[in-house]
Amino acid sequence: MREHSQETRAVEKGGGYVYFTLPDCRTVPVIVGRWLIDSGLLQPAGDDLFGGSQTYRVPHGGHS
Repeated sequence: MREHSQETRAVEKGGGYVYFTLPDCRTVPVIVGRWLIDSGLLQPAGDDLFGGSQTYRVPHGGHS
């Protein structure tokens, strides 16, 4: 999951986002979160009120 944030780490390195896993809320380094999304390993869930996504998931039928 990614969440909008104004904290320094999020603004400087994460494009205004922090990244963490669900359901355990473990922190994911910004560079790893962005890489997973940018590389297509995670797909957007489309759960943002404005047509974007805050939650990203491993695609179904993916890799074994």
